[in-house]
Amino acid sequence: MRKIILSSILLLSTTLPSVAEESYFLWPNEQGGYRPNYAVAAIFGSTQFDKNTDYSGDMAGIELSMNSPWIEALEHQIIDQFSLKQYAHHGDTLVTFAANPHYMFDFQDQFQLGAGPSLQLSYLDSDTSSKDLLLRMGIGGSLKKMFTDKIFFDLEMDYTIAAAESDFNSFEFLWKVGYVLGDDLLD
Repeated sequence: MRKIILSSILLLSTTLPSVAEESYFLWPNEQGGYRPNYAVAAIFGSTQFDKNTDYSGDMAGIELSMNSPWIEALEHQIIDQFSLKQYAHHGDTLVTFAANPHYMFDFQDQFQLGAGPSLQLSYLDSDTSSKDLLLRMGIGGSLKKMFTDKIFFDLEMDYTIAAAESDFNSFEFLWKVGYVLGDDLLD
C-alpha cells in the first residue's frame, strides 16, 4: 500500500508542473476542428484487494476511448476512457463500469505516459453476501505504445477505493490491446 501511494505521489509531482502551465479550452467540439479519434481495446489483467488477498484474481473487459469532447489541452492530449470489466473468483463476481479520463504526455517516439482519476460503478454478486452496487473512485497511470497508426498496447495501474465497502479497495494491473477506429465512427 505504501509503495502505491509513494508511486502515485511521484507520478503526480512529475506531471503537475507541466499540466499547470498548459493552456486549455472547454467544449472543443464547439470551437471547430475537434477530432474524437475513437479507439476500442480488449482489457486483461489482475485485481488484488487490500483486505482479502485470497480473492485476488483475473479481470477482463472492453474499453472505448476518445479524445475528450469537454476539455482540450493545447500541448498534450486528454482522452476519455469508458470500460466494462468483469472479475470473477471464489463465487464472487464484480462487474464494473468505469469512466477514466487520462492526461497523456508524448515522451518518446510512439510512447505516451498518462495519469488520471477514475469513477466506477461496480455490481457485486457474491455467494457469501447480498448483491450490492458499489461506488468506487481511483487514480491511475498508464504507458501506451503505438505499434502502427492504428494498433496500440497499453499498460495501466490503478488504485481504487470503494466508497462504502473497504473490503473492495483494490489495486489493478491491466494490459490493453487496442485498435484506433479514427474519427468516422458515428458519421
